[in-house]
Amino acid sequence: MKSDKYMGMDVHQAMTVVVILVSGVLAAMQRGLSITGTGWIFWSLVALGFSGVVFVARLNGLQHRLEAAGDGTDMPTRRRVLASWARWASVGTAAILVALGLMVLRPDLPGF
Repeated sequence: MKSDKYMGMDVHQAMTVVVILVSGVLAAMQRGLSITGTGWIFWSLVALGFSGVVFVARLNGLQHRLEAAGDGTDMPTRRRVLASWARWASVGTAAILVALGLMVLRPDLPGF
């Protein structure tokens, strides 16, 4: 049974992203921290947003191309798509790790 999709994402994945962002914003507001004025919060949200764009805009399409080439008859195309998928997944994952580092270390960065 196929799950529901929204913009190529599984609904559960999309909801997880929303819950993470909303809970982070609410926690910052509860502590009286400015979302845009506190640099580590602002830049963490920017990094998370960038990661989300990479996953939605690039990786979903590449994932569908990989699935379409899954029968193994066109291995050069499959290898090329897989290499592209790996590069973009690394970019998206690096952005998540940057956000995590900012949230844990809380460096004194300028806000917006």
